[in-house]
Amino acid sequence: MSTVISMLPCPVLRCTNPGAAFVMDRQGLGGRYREAYVCAEHKALIDAGSPWHLENHSVVIGQDVPPVLESWSARPSLEADGFTLTLHIAGRTNPVDVFMTPTEARTLAVFINATNSASGRHRLSAPEDSLIDRAH
Repeated sequence: MSTVISMLPCPVLRCTNPGAAFVMDRQGLGGRYREAYVCAEHKALIDAGSPWHLENHSVVIGQDVPPVLESWSARPSLEADGFTLTLHIAGRTNPVDVFMTPTEARTLAVFINATNSASGRHRLSAPEDSLIDRAH
């Protein structure tokens, strides 16, 4: 069996090195532990504290890890039916502005509520339409 494991490629995106060591990650809605068999180079990066996580059967690390949302705010549009959502992302100087229609806001709220319900968190306390007027 160890011969089979040593032949597995590293699951880090775009890596072609053979796996060399296991890494464990606690993630997901249930906080389950998952493991991956990564190459020595990526194991060293992970051990040194580089951000990483398992995504399906791949490991994302470094620049491939999605950015962290620090805060957000929303303001109604004066010219169109909808609002501008402003995202403040860690490591970026300038925030990202995104225009959303009320339908898109409701769809996003449904997704957030479903994710929170699955993880045992509370639903958004306000109706989805009021996302236009609220800020976090």
